[in-house]
Amino acid sequence: MSNDHLVGSHLSRGVLIQFNKSFVREIVMRALTAMIFCASMALPIAAYAEMSDTEYCNALSASYRSQVPSTATPSVEVPEAMSKCASSPKTSIPVLEKVLKDNKVTLPKRT
Repeated sequence: MSNDHLVGSHLSRGVLIQFNKSFVREIVMRALTAMIFCASMALPIAAYAEMSDTEYCNALSASYRSQVPSTATPSVEVPEAMSKCASSPKTSIPVLEKVLKDNKVTLPKRT
């Protein structure tokens, strides 16, 4: 019998176990399948992660620009809040949410 099909061997409790190529290939394929499955399950979870305050503030600003009529006269607070999304989103978010609600604009989801 030829040993060309053998890839490796292992000594376990005094018994020599020899692995053939198809056995090793099957184990590798099962491991890859398990890894791909786990990765595919993790992707949707990551997609539902909540956006940061800065991202949400920017989304509110974009909603304001696209959905509030340009003829509407903004209060001084709106442009200021929009310009401060990067530096202080926690103070800008309530201002932008209020003006969007006052204009009956649906707020963007925070996901």
